[in-house]
Amino acid sequence: MANKIFEEILIEEIEIFINSFANVSKKMFESGTSKNKLLHSGEFGMYREAIVKRFLRFFIPQSIEIDQGFLINSFDDVSTQCDIVIYDRNHTPFIKSNELQRFFPVETVCAVGEVKSTLDFTSLKNACKKLYEVKKISEKVGSKSILRRFDSYPYGDVKCGNDLITTFIVCQKLDFNLDKLTSLYDSEDEPRFMHNVILSIEDGLILYSNEDEHGNNEMHIHPTWDKVKLNNLAVYSLETGGIDCFKIFCNLIFNATTFRTIVLPEILSYMKYPSN
Repeated sequence: MANKIFEEILIEEIEIFINSFANVSKKMFESGTSKNKLLHSGEFGMYREAIVKRFLRFFIPQSIEIDQGFLINSFDDVSTQCDIVIYDRNHTPFIKSNELQRFFPVETVCAVGEVKSTLDFTSLKNACKKLYEVKKISEKVGSKSILRRFDSYPYGDVKCGNDLITTFIVCQKLDFNLDKLTSLYDSEDEPRFMHNVILSIEDGLILYSNEDEHGNNEMHIHPTWDKVKLNNLAVYSLETGGIDCFKIFCNLIFNATTFRTIVLPEILSYMKYPSN
């Protein structure tokens, strides 16, 4: 069963998102003298980020906020700037520099996303590497004061994907043979730090898959399952799935932000405390 009202509103939001991301944003910033050349490419990117934020806002919990900025931890690590930072607003201190840069303690960040246009293989690999490093930083947490957790595994157990932030990419198109997706990471990269999901407006949804006991492929948002690296990246193509690709993405990000473990940032651990 489904709710007709919710379904109609959801489809409307998805259609607005697709049109705004793929068509409106490009028309607004496209050069009138040169085809495929953009005026003010920086503003174009910011406009698309705003489109993604608006779409995310529709289906994530109201206790969760969306911004952009840098992730930090109490071990003096800082990420590169992230296009999308989804965080628990009730327990996140407002840390902003004089240059208006936002900094978010990793303990209360639920998800991080990158917003891109057309990606060739090298560009996607670089974006995934960036998110890999961001997720790696999120594992280094000094505090053990858990505010919210749904998993039965001990906190910090590598089996539990919800103890790490979820990372995702939203892009217009993947401009390469998708068979190359299995080569996104190097052999020495740790699977649990790999990205979670890619949504391509023109290609569909890219997740991980695993074969169940009946030989059927199951899709997963986490790159590992019970410490085991899932075998391959699964492409749920736009041609096959249509608008369902976007529905699944909504559900996955809702679950990721809802079930993410939230830990109280111990502010004292972030500062140099005067010794006695």
